[in-house]
Amino acid sequence: MTENEITMLAPKFKISLTANQTLEIGRLSVIWGQIDHFLLGSISMLLTKDMAGAVALMGEMTTGPLVNMLNKSRHRIQDEEIKDLTKTFCADMGPLIKTRNHIMHGIWGWYLPGKNPKKAKPGCLHVSNPYNPVFPEKVTEIANKAAIQTHAVSLIWHHLAGEPFPDGQPKYYFGQHLPRPPKGTKLTPVAQPPKGHQS
Repeated sequence: MTENEITMLAPKFKISLTANQTLEIGRLSVIWGQIDHFLLGSISMLLTKDMAGAVALMGEMTTGPLVNMLNKSRHRIQDEEIKDLTKTFCADMGPLIKTRNHIMHGIWGWYLPGKNPKKAKPGCLHVSNPYNPVFPEKVTEIANKAAIQTHAVSLIWHHLAGEPFPDGQPKYYFGQHLPRPPKGTKLTPVAQPPKGHQS
């Protein structure tokens, strides 16, 4: 086996999703990571100005409590436009969090409507809502809505950190140094992470 090969082990129960449907769940997860990152960073800017301290205090919090904390702290934002954006962001996150939790913490299997097994389709069961499974097309809808939210929460963080908001679709780098660009390409620096982020 080469270093680029990965052995994928089968879970106990067969995955009912196609490769593209599974990919959409992965896309949602990656997008959600952007939300959580800038959410925690925004709260740290509002409360402590210290990312390391914020991580120590709130690093284990899930998205819902973090959104509530940002909402309760938005009165500290001086800019009225950003304050309104923060209010809208927090309000829009509520329904997204509920469905995202269903998708990420539920079990995917086959939904059998009626008595005809030929009509079975992949669905996600969650014990909190056992009679309303989530279907794959909902994953794409939620991922797209979450993608929109990344623009809002990133703008909030950039404002609070005093950083210019990057245009287009910037790359996000972290680690000890910027990566070495492939031959013939040029890296465009974007806003740096908050101080203390890398420690």
